Amino acid sequence: MIKIIYIIFLLTSLSTFSQNNTFNDVLKASKVYFYGYDFTHFKFVEPKRMGQDAQIKGLIFEIIQLLNDKKTEKYYNNFFKKDTVIMNEEIVNALNFKIKAENILDFMKHSIPKDSLQTIINQYDTKGKTGIGFVQIIECFYRQKKETSVWYVFFDIATKKIIDAYETFNTDADSYHGLATYWEVGVSYGMGVYYAEHYKPAIKEFKK
Repeated sequence: MIKIIYIIFLLTSLSTFSQNNTFNDVLKASKVYFYGYDFTHFKFVEPKRMGQDAQIKGLIFEIIQLLNDKKTEKYYNNFFKKDTVIMNEEIVNALNFKIKAENILDFMKHSIPKDSLQTIINQYDTKGKTGIGFVQIIECFYRQKKETSVWYVFFDIATKKIIDAYETFNTDADSYHGLATYWEVGVSYGMGVYYAEHYKPAIKEFKK
């Protein structure tokens, strides 16, 4: 009986810990799982491209490939100051493939409310998995201002509960090498903005 009570207590303690992770737990972790680039609620705002739905959906996967070519496990290990970052993009990419092409293009600048992010993370099939996950939820490419907006989200894989979410905007998208490269530049610059505005200050505060 005592053994059973102890096991119940231990499981409850682990559950409570997973439900109350903080950003400090992210910073302390030696390993993070990268879930990739989530475009499931993304909008592409450039009116002259209306009607090019299939082309723009294909663009999403071109951008992901360009990002993966540059931002490897080694890149993220250095970026997050971790021993290991494991690329685990299959789950999110499976959802990206299900995006309806006709829902991507829009006339108006788009935003994803912070309180909607949990619903997005809840769609990830993480059953039986544990650890800390990180995903970039791509919000909007706004061509008129060359603006890229992205949510950077850490979450508890077991519970799917969001630990930390931070939104960035930048107007650095630019390239003479095609539309995919143009917006890949915007997403890449966004990582720099995220690090400078949010992740690096958190590390400094954590080390005090």
